[in-house]
Amino acid sequence: MNDHPVPSASRAKMRSFLWFLLRLGAAGGLIFWLVHTHLGEFQTAFTRLSYACLALALSIYAGQVLIGARRWRALLKIAGFEVTVFEATELTLKASFCSLFIPGGPLGGDVAKIGFLATRTAKGERFEGALTILMDRIVGMVGLFLLALVLLVWKLPLFLSVEIPGVTLNHGWRICGVALLAGVCVGGLAAMLALFFHATLRRIGWIDRLFRLGDRWSRGLVTRLTALFDCYARSWRTLTLWALISLMFIHYANVVAVYAVIAGLGVIHFAPVTVAAAVVVGNIAGLLPVTLSGLGLRDMVICSLLAAGGVPDQAVIPLLYSAVIILFNLLAGGVFLYDASSRKYSGRHNS
Repeated sequence: MNDHPVPSASRAKMRSFLWFLLRLGAAGGLIFWLVHTHLGEFQTAFTRLSYACLALALSIYAGQVLIGARRWRALLKIAGFEVTVFEATELTLKASFCSLFIPGGPLGGDVAKIGFLATRTAKGERFEGALTILMDRIVGMVGLFLLALVLLVWKLPLFLSVEIPGVTLNHGWRICGVALLAGVCVGGLAAMLALFFHATLRRIGWIDRLFRLGDRWSRGLVTRLTALFDCYARSWRTLTLWALISLMFIHYANVVAVYAVIAGLGVIHFAPVTVAAAVVVGNIAGLLPVTLSGLGLRDMVICSLLAAGGVPDQAVIPLLYSAVIILFNLLAGGVFLYDASSRKYSGRHNS
């Protein structure tokens, strides 16, 4: 009888596979629930769907991804990495494809991007390379959180009137939800801002001791982290510009893509700001590593807010939006057919 224990690597793979199945099941369950509770919408929606408008939505979504690639290239350049537009776009498209299978949607794609970048940078520079991806996400999230806060204040009555079919919500739960959303946005912005003012924070004794302890345990990685943030802090104008570009031409572009989906369904009378609030908050929910690539959870949040705002086809719209995202990410996988990853970057220049 073989009593040898299962290797830890095998157990880790098994846990990862089970977690994948759990997220896949959660996404499938939420989508099934949406379709089942809005079956009448789906039976009529596809008979009047304009595929030209869906193609427009796909083009808009693709455009904002390409702008995101340019943003990352600008941040790589600040950190001293010489990267072409094509190389930054290539790795961004690869990450988009991988985000379909890694928890957290776009955040999961960042993990894949770190791996791809590591194959193309010198060994001693991989940590800094990974930090450029973190900074890229930070700059993007600043725009997303700012837009969410503006829409939260603007459409507060909308958020306080949300209903979920089959679930009884009292007003207290809605207030808690609004407070949680505001707390996530404000807390996220505060945490991001604190990274740039670490020197000021370190004047507090116990914080400085934590920094020193972390630096010792990480063998100097904390020092390298703060040095790179200091580098970015000196380029605050560039970061501010890209945060504003992200707000308008990435996050709001997603809203415009949904406008195209709505037009494709023949819906004429709707409140654009209501749709914007639903899409932005839904995309924040989609970042949570609960379902596969945010599917299901993002759709449920968008559907609930659209329903509260009286928008027709509230279940069909988010699922078509998700279909656009999935189609683009699948098409982005075509970049693997042309793999330039064997070419190394020239390394960092002195910044």
